[in-house]
Amino acid sequence: MYDDGFDQTVATVRAIRELVGEDFAILVDVNNAYLPHTALSVARQLEDYDVWHFEEPLAEHDRDGYAALADAVDLPIAAGEQSYTRWQFRDLMVHDHIDILQPDVITCGGFSEFKKIAALAQAFNKPITVHNTDPTIGTAAHLHLWVSTPNCISPQEYNIEPHALAEHAIMRNPPEVRRGRIATPQGPGLGIELDEDVISRLTTSRGFVEAKEEAARHRLARLGPTRAEVQTSDTDRCRTLVAFSSSSSIPKPGALGNMTSPACGTGGLRSK
Repeated sequence: MYDDGFDQTVATVRAIRELVGEDFAILVDVNNAYLPHTALSVARQLEDYDVWHFEEPLAEHDRDGYAALADAVDLPIAAGEQSYTRWQFRDLMVHDHIDILQPDVITCGGFSEFKKIAALAQAFNKPITVHNTDPTIGTAAHLHLWVSTPNCISPQEYNIEPHALAEHAIMRNPPEVRRGRIATPQGPGLGIELDEDVISRLTTSRGFVEAKEEAARHRLARLGPTRAEVQTSDTDRCRTLVAFSSSSSIPKPGALGNMTSPACGTGGLRSK
């Protein structure tokens, strides 16, 4: 926040666009990194690279800043992962002029409130890109919401970074990802079955520490190849690429699906 640190956002997007060409959608998330004047400058530069959306460029509470930014650029501005009720999302649309909403079913009050938010967004003719950083139960829940909500037209975020719960397979039948497409589970409830033995082991302090250490080792292993090698590997199996700025990670691949949710996965490269 407040323009801190070394910023590689535009340079990263430029490099990715050169690598993948014009057929990939690039989404940029800077995690509330900028002051208003910097956000405007960066947004105008990103427009030259046909970026799909610019996520949370300002502090969540900077209502006037978001409205001014959204009105000043053609690049869609996305926000909502830090909003929790339909009234907050109403304010994002009416006051902040946000173009793309990002509710998260885990934090916004569950399925009922998510559906109310989606209905309100539809009344304002606003699309939804669900916010999802949980590669386990949260992903399954968002898949069901994605396929059943008409204005969920943008790719679903799908975390492919090493994660303690994902690495230890707490689900017996996790959603399957193939070439950037992820199928909605078809069983009862969320359509997934939890492995109670694995969960029981992870609930102990020792088990959780071991899980975090293993996830860290996977992450370090992923940092081994060069940036170009990792990007090429990701683009071979996905059709949509999402870039993170210097405040987070790159890249995030994903694609559109037929009765499957487009999957946008957080990549494992650090840009600082």
